[in-house]
Amino acid sequence: MPDGVIGNTSDSGSEESRFEPWSGNLTKTPYPFWNGIFTRLNPNMMKKISIILISCFIANVSLFAEDSESDSLVYYHELTFSSQFEEEAFTHFFELGNQDYIALFLSVNSDIDFEEFKRINKSVQTQILIYNSPHYQKYKETKKIKKIYNSVHENYFKKYVPNTYFTDIFSTGEYNCVTATALYGIIFDKLKIPFTIKESFSHVFLIAYPNSNSVLVETTNPLKGYFVFNSQFKSNYVDYLKTSKLVSDEEYKNESTDELFDEFFYKEKDVNLKELAGLLYYNKGFELLGEKKYKDAFHQFEKSYFLYPSDRIGFFLTLSAAAILDECDYSDIKYADYIYKIVRYKNFGINDDYIIGSFGQITHEILVSQSNNQLYDQFYKKISENIEDEELVKEISFIYNYEKGRICYNQFKYNDALKYTEKAFDIKPNHADAQSLFVMSVISNYSDLNDPQETIEILNLYSDKHPGLMDNFRFAQLKYSSILILCYQYFCLNDIDKAFEYLDIFEKAYPKRDENFVVIEQFIVNAYSSASAFYFVKGNYSEARKYLNKGLEYVPNNFELKNRLRVLK
Repeated sequence: MPDGVIGNTSDSGSEESRFEPWSGNLTKTPYPFWNGIFTRLNPNMMKKISIILISCFIANVSLFAEDSESDSLVYYHELTFSSQFEEEAFTHFFELGNQDYIALFLSVNSDIDFEEFKRINKSVQTQILIYNSPHYQKYKETKKIKKIYNSVHENYFKKYVPNTYFTDIFSTGEYNCVTATALYGIIFDKLKIPFTIKESFSHVFLIAYPNSNSVLVETTNPLKGYFVFNSQFKSNYVDYLKTSKLVSDEEYKNESTDELFDEFFYKEKDVNLKELAGLLYYNKGFELLGEKKYKDAFHQFEKSYFLYPSDRIGFFLTLSAAAILDECDYSDIKYADYIYKIVRYKNFGINDDYIIGSFGQITHEILVSQSNNQLYDQFYKKISENIEDEELVKEISFIYNYEKGRICYNQFKYNDALKYTEKAFDIKPNHADAQSLFVMSVISNYSDLNDPQETIEILNLYSDKHPGLMDNFRFAQLKYSSILILCYQYFCLNDIDKAFEYLDIFEKAYPKRDENFVVIEQFIVNAYSSASAFYFVKGNYSEARKYLNKGLEYVPNNFELKNRLRVLK
């Protein structure tokens, strides 16, 4: 064995009135990287990837890692714990400041309980006391590490098993490079022996006294042989690096796919004990991902990322979330959590179209297909309240209000329809469908009012608030009709001043004939015939003819106005 190396080198309604769904994307856009990796690999390849990654973990998870306290991808209060022991281990570590790494490493196994922890903790602490004795302290650095290494190996390690928990060291003696390194790390930390932990794609090991003798503590051999990822996997991964701006355009152009893949995927990195705990969770997450237990995998990756925030873990966190959404039916409000969380993963290939498509699918499944308004409202509330991107919230709010308004309108619930359609129109005032639906909701609510004065006042409120509404011929037609009806009524009531006031309002609002406004033609005839009749009674025939001619400018082929004019000539 080379000098300075300590370790085991052996192998171990009607058509006109019924509105259709929003014309945007109501179906989810597939997560491109998810499609590009696992779904394009055959089952054997997937199995091989799972084995290779689990057996000693994908260790290079630290591309531009950040402290979890300043990272916003995973929050402590959102973590899902598998046991009471795990929750208390995290509480003591992060909230109470009691950094017990033994408890943290053990908590990955959901079967651990407090009695088992006490037993294991006592065993390790007893061993540490032995190593802290004068017998061990008298040795020089290299020999001290060798003595401790042999003792730990003899007392704890019985069999190398690729997929194992930290707890297995103390129950069956089974270990792997991660769990064994964790135990040495705890012991060295307590003995105040300086060390650093190294991790790469297929292996993790420890170097004691890195600034002096640099004693390599090799707990197991790295994986025998090698594994070759196919070109599709490499290409998609490098594309992800470029999209996430982890490589520059120049690097992407000048370096080959293999060069970039090897540089970033296999890159070696130093980790600390807390980050090593994150890698234990990462191992468990990837095991569950390989078993297609996507929810469980996601929760493990969340804890992994919280302990060790890195782009690589974030990448697989995103994959598991996308897999959950890809196969869910949104029958449970808990699925909303994955929607608003995955919004944060934009650095890992998630874009707004994916989120909008996911909410569109929720709309189709819950609101349209199941008519479950209560659950749909819950989804919208939870998602919109937890997304910080204001523009994305607007897009989701538009879909929500448009679709709620559309369904209410088609069910003849016009008052409810108006409430939702106005909100949708406020968000996108230039959206043709949203404008039409809003206007029809207004018309359906107020066109049957017996008091045209009230109708005009309401329409004025809407047109003052939304000036563009007068460009909508249905809205304008209702307003013109109401003005003309009120004008005619004042003539009938002999309130001439009011009658001519509203006739003047009409002429200013409707200065010339528009062929779209067919419905108002009879109202025009009534108003201008009444104005002409007023002057006819007074014997002012020129004014009477003037108003008939004015009416004919708007309705040039009207028989009634022509006939009245003929009589006056």
